[in-house]
Amino acid sequence: MFCCRRSPVSNPFGPVGETRLSAVPETRVILPARGDQPSLALYLAEILDLENNPWPACPRGLLRAALAKLEDQFGLVIKVGFEHECYIRGIQDVPTPAFSLAGTRMASGLAEEVQQILSSANTRLDQFVAEFGENQFEISSPVADALSAADHAVLAREVIRDAARARGWSPTFAPKPYPKQPGNGVHIQLSLWTSTGEPMTASNETLTGSAAAFLAGILRDLTSIMAFTTPSANSFSRLTPSSWVGVFNCYGKRNSEAAVRFCPRPPAPD
Repeated sequence: MFCCRRSPVSNPFGPVGETRLSAVPETRVILPARGDQPSLALYLAEILDLENNPWPACPRGLLRAALAKLEDQFGLVIKVGFEHECYIRGIQDVPTPAFSLAGTRMASGLAEEVQQILSSANTRLDQFVAEFGENQFEISSPVADALSAADHAVLAREVIRDAARARGWSPTFAPKPYPKQPGNGVHIQLSLWTSTGEPMTASNETLTGSAAAFLAGILRDLTSIMAFTTPSANSFSRLTPSSWVGVFNCYGKRNSEAAVRFCPRPPAPD
């Protein structure tokens, strides 16, 4: 088995057997032609065995199975929105102030192109704005069902990378690309709903019993979950107190250092 760094890695599967990639049609995105590069149809894929069954370690298949189990056993579904942070080196020589209109305007051409490309996959971004770090930006994907939201998050990052590199810029979503700058995070905004569309996360600024049990499971298994959320050595460079990171295994109301932050809000028609 080989990883994306072109180096072999030990694995429990051995050299025997085959899998196949099966494109997911609804994830299709058309990347535009750039110079001598033609346009490109980009698809996400699922990993299947030769009988077209999900490969046991396929990430998308695992997510879909977990969501089905949640709905079958508890009658609950999840809505998710992703917030990404990234640095784009080369976008400007002298950094503009943090969170500024000027910083956001520097990326407006890139943001517009990304929006147009993502629309080919029936998705978009909700915002593309200047963040705290020098040439750092926050990108929010729209709320959707959990599987679609994960697809849209992956596509948004790839489209941003492609469009930024076409401009001669160097984008990075690495957790801590610059030791003296704030790191890049990914917030996963999630809420629980019944299968019939009733909100089940909170009531009167406190968690419901179902949401509290769901949260307890996350915190109980957080050490294992970190294999997915904190997979690289660079990830741990960001996991320090006073860094706006959920560095403590706890639940907190409006607490940015809790692994799970509860943000109650007033009722709204939507």
